[in-house]
Order: sequence, then structure tokens, then C-alpha cells
Amino acid sequence: EDIVGGEEVADIILSHFEQQFAVDVQNLLINGDTDETGFFGILDGYLELARGADTDSDRIGSPATADGEVDTMPELNQAGDPVDTQMFNDAIQTLEERYRDPTSQVFMMSETLHQEYLNTLEDREDGLGPQILQGDETVSPFGYDLQPVPDFPDDTVLLTDPDNLVWGLHRDVEVDVIDESDEVLERDLFARYALRARWDAQIEDLQAGVLIENVAEP
Repeated sequence: EDIVGGEEVADIILSHFEQQFAVDVQNLLINGDTDETGFFGILDGYLELARGADTDSDRIGSPATADGEVDTMPELNQAGDPVDTQMFNDAIQTLEERYRDPTSQVFMMSETLHQEYLNTLEDREDGLGPQILQGDETVSPFGYDLQPVPDFPDDTVLLTDPDNLVWGLHRDVEVDVIDESDEVLERDLFARYALRARWDAQIEDLQAGVLIENVAEP
């Protein structure tokens, strides 16, 4: 209250909740795995969905196979090789031709893996290397953009249209504010906040993407 008006404190705290909620949701959307415990065990994220791990739900655009199992996204095993131009070519070739669309599909990866690939290009002698080093050039292998994503694992790359990754709220986000309680008084808190949201994620069409795994970590 010495820095800002008392009425603004609630807005500041709520803005931090909103930011952290967004960060946590994105992390869970990428790394969620119901075989894990704790936070990441809440639901299966996009990478687990791509592996076909979500066998208990009706997959959008993904009918069950003859044996009753849910189909998986086409996969490319990099077998411990580093990220390189050949990997991007192999992933595109793995994708069925009818799904190939460099105007909308991107290669999603960690910022570290993205930086590692740019570093492999900086020694080129055709002028592209210095442009990359100076930040003057955008690299789009075969016309497909590279999209660094926070919290993405360093050994995995996903080729798909971001719109193919579905996320939706089932109802409004609810925030409770308790400014009168024993804990608030004893700990001299401004208030206690509780944020609740009911949401889920899916991959709309599993065939419209390629999951690249076992990439050599930088």
C-alpha cells in the first residue's frame, strides 16, 4: 500500500495469476502425461496425444483401428542424430502429400534446439551464415517456418498446423478472493486467491502432422 493504491493491489495480484495460469497451461499442454504423478499427470498433452496415448477418449478425426486402439500421428525417429536440414526433409516426406502445407504448418521445437540448428548454419559461405548470426534472416527449411515454443522438450520436434492443436475452456474461469480469514490475519496477507478452470485439449487430425523423437539434445 506504500507503492500503489489499495484498490490496485487486487488487479496486480490477479494479473500475476493470469500470467502464471497461462504459463502452467502451456507447459501442461506440451508435457502432460497421465502416467506421471503430480502436476504433469493431470492430463495427456499434445505430445502424448500424438503418440496415441489417449486411448480412453473419442479422438476427433481419429477413428479407432481394427484392433480397437487409437491411431497415432506419423512418427520420425531421429535415432540420436542432431537437428539438421535432412531431418526437416525426412519429416516433410513422412507427411502424406495431401496434408503438406508450408503456408500454415510449422516445425515446433524448444528454443535451445532452434538455436542449435541456427548455429549449424552460421558457417555457410553463401551469405546466409552472417545474416543468421546478425539476426537479419528468418530460416524456413523448404518453406516451413520454425517455431520455438517454451517448455518444449529438447529431443522432440512437432510438424503440424498450430490450429490442429485444439484447446478449449468448458466454462468461465472462476476466481475466489478471501480477504477475511484466520490465515489472512495471521500471515498479514492482502487476500487469498483461488483460480479454477475446466478445460481440455485435443489434436483435431492426427494424420496432419509428424512427431519427430529421439533428436540429439544440444
